[in-house]
Amino acid sequence: MFEKMKKLKPISGFIKPISGIVLLIGLFLIIDIKQVQDVLIKTETNKVVFALFFGIFANIISIYRWKLILKLMYGDFTLTWLVCVFGQSLSLNSVLPGGIVGGDVFRSYSVASKLPKGRKKIGPKSVIVDRFCGLWSVVIISMISGLIIFLTISFEENHNLFKYYLLFLFAVTITPFLARTNFSKKILVKFEKNSNLIIFKIKQIIKLAKTASNYLVASFLLSLITTLFAVLNFWFCLQAVQVEIALIQLLFCSTFIFLSSVVPFSFAGFGPRELGSVAILSLYGFAGEALLVASVLYGLTTIFQGIMCLPLFLKPPKDPFMKN
Repeated sequence: MFEKMKKLKPISGFIKPISGIVLLIGLFLIIDIKQVQDVLIKTETNKVVFALFFGIFANIISIYRWKLILKLMYGDFTLTWLVCVFGQSLSLNSVLPGGIVGGDVFRSYSVASKLPKGRKKIGPKSVIVDRFCGLWSVVIISMISGLIIFLTISFEENHNLFKYYLLFLFAVTITPFLARTNFSKKILVKFEKNSNLIIFKIKQIIKLAKTASNYLVASFLLSLITTLFAVLNFWFCLQAVQVEIALIQLLFCSTFIFLSSVVPFSFAGFGPRELGSVAILSLYGFAGEALLVASVLYGLTTIFQGIMCLPLFLKPPKDPFMKN
């Protein structure tokens, strides 16, 4: 059985990037290539540069958030070491065909390898909590933006679709708080001996939400800034191709777009993110060709950052606890 699983691993490794490429090719086949060329010709490079800067700032603040979480979990890691590991993981994310998974595994292992026996689980735990805090901040900002739009501007012709999306955002927002109640404890006890896969996943999500909720308040300000910078990164990419979307509308849609980008069936993040961007932003009436190019530009700003971080592999700092 294990031999069969080993044989399947290389196959699954090929399936993921191929799936992402197929999604991207499929999008190009259903849109007007000539319009894509026109959009590319008219792209304002100065706004792409602004997008890149905001992307860099978002990652810098993400490092500080990860540092804070590690400090609360174990101790004070040096900023120099964390910058190096985070930069290396960013490079891996840009070239590996599995979305954010490759870089996160690298971050987890890097931290775990520096911790004593019995505390090594803090490595993956810190990365998972870091991702959860980031996701929760995106969701709550999207929800607040959606409420403002709902109460002041309205969702117009796509009212029902956006209303259901807003309800989804609300449900995710309160999940960490529900996980701390007696209700979640009763669910965990009730299904403790149930081996059903779906029940097992639900239990995992509840436990994760409960664990991460301990760090949400402490890291919320950093998460908020990171999210705003990341959205501004995408917003300037949209502005570069003349998609004049209100920032509050993009904030509302950001959860859907960013969740699409972490789907593992992608090549360096490309594919699902473009599909998600076109799917939700086209509901505002924007042309799919411009949205596709903007999403690709966003991905290229990430790849550029990954390339910038490649030299970090040459001489990484060895001791994460040495004083700066």
